[in-house]
Amino acid sequence: EGLENARLLLRSHADAGIPYFKTQEDAIPGGRNGRDRNADLPVAGKLDGVVEEVEQYLVQAQGVAAQAAAPAGEVLPKAIPLFPLPDVMLFPDMSVPLHIYEPRYRAMLTDALKGDRVIGMATLRPGYEAEYEGRPPIYPVGCAGLITHAHERPDGRYDIVLRGVEKFRVESEADTRSYRLASVSTLPEPVEGEDV
Repeated sequence: EGLENARLLLRSHADAGIPYFKTQEDAIPGGRNGRDRNADLPVAGKLDGVVEEVEQYLVQAQGVAAQAAAPAGEVLPKAIPLFPLPDVMLFPDMSVPLHIYEPRYRAMLTDALKGDRVIGMATLRPGYEAEYEGRPPIYPVGCAGLITHAHERPDGRYDIVLRGVEKFRVESEADTRSYRLASVSTLPEPVEGEDV
């Protein structure tokens, strides 16, 4: 709703010829350096870039809000979508940038962004290539991550940043979606000084 309101506001301003100012300095004719910045300000024809910029800030804000709202120890839902990769690992408190391009994982990301923004990273077992299009075997321990940044490209691919939240063990998988969905249990981190 906030994104649609921002779009409508920006579109109405552009249609009315009201310039968009990124900073207060931009609104001053001549600017701080004596250069007239108003000549280069985006209006109707350049609005798409402004809307895209607003979308990115709103998605980032949603990620931060979701992270802040999650109570300690209750971050993981019982079932999470899995994004298995052969050579990328996620750990708690670590962030990893990812490019999502396969249709099944684009669907996964769309669903996650509409929901709790959590997806689980798992590592594919050796020999996964033969079953890659299906559901190749994975190692049972993975890490759940919170999508903190997301940018959808015009062709439907995504660039995201996933921040590791909590380790999990895959208990079972459901075959109800085009992507993998797993029931998981949280694996708590050992406390320093505790026998492992």
